[in-house]
Amino acid sequence: MPVAGCGQLAGEKRDVGNAADRPRHRASAAEPGKRAAAQRERRTPSAGQVYRCDLGYGLKPSGGSTPIAAEFDPAQTWRVAVTWRQFEQSRPDLAEAGRALLYQFGVGLAFLATVRRDGGPRVHPMCPLIYHGGLYGFIVPGPKQGDLHRDGRYSLHSFPCADNEDAFYCTGRAAAVDDPVTRKALAELFVTERAALKVPEPGAQDHLFSFGLQHCLLTQTTGHGDSDPQHTIWHNGRP
Repeated sequence: MPVAGCGQLAGEKRDVGNAADRPRHRASAAEPGKRAAAQRERRTPSAGQVYRCDLGYGLKPSGGSTPIAAEFDPAQTWRVAVTWRQFEQSRPDLAEAGRALLYQFGVGLAFLATVRRDGGPRVHPMCPLIYHGGLYGFIVPGPKQGDLHRDGRYSLHSFPCADNEDAFYCTGRAAAVDDPVTRKALAELFVTERAALKVPEPGAQDHLFSFGLQHCLLTQTTGHGDSDPQHTIWHNGRP
């Protein structure tokens, strides 16, 4: 029984003819470059068009290439990440709820998603630090440290709650922090928050990053199994 394939209905036969009769075509060395340029052109939104965003990864069309808000210019938001303080000034309600969820266990705990070299996602737990209007984190040696140095795109998600399904998610760009004063202050904060565990200060191999915010999502529920969770979305630069 014939099997349905791409562009072919089940049971439909295709007359492909004799392979020997079909003209052979050898691609020139310039054609791959032309094809790549054409693909880039198709992926680039034209002036005045706005596309849904694939949060934390890049500007992607959703459902084909349907513009959703002509007044929303992605060029002004996708590449601009703000500090936690600026986010807090923009939406103090979301910042307060987000901080509470990130620190619900007394110390900052979250899942950090980074971009692998092949473009795929990578997720690890980490300990965010909110300090003097900034969102920071010491990243231990490993794949996610290399990801952030190479790419910088990230997503951060709070740990699950015990009594409900509330959640806070943010995405943006990370940057390495080399300032010794900032590093020292955050290392002391990291130890102070974990005084009961008597953890040592992060070492030189643990690189410090600041996390700029471009988008966030706050989910609020009445408990586990809530059939009507409330979602609040914030985009930097968008009303």
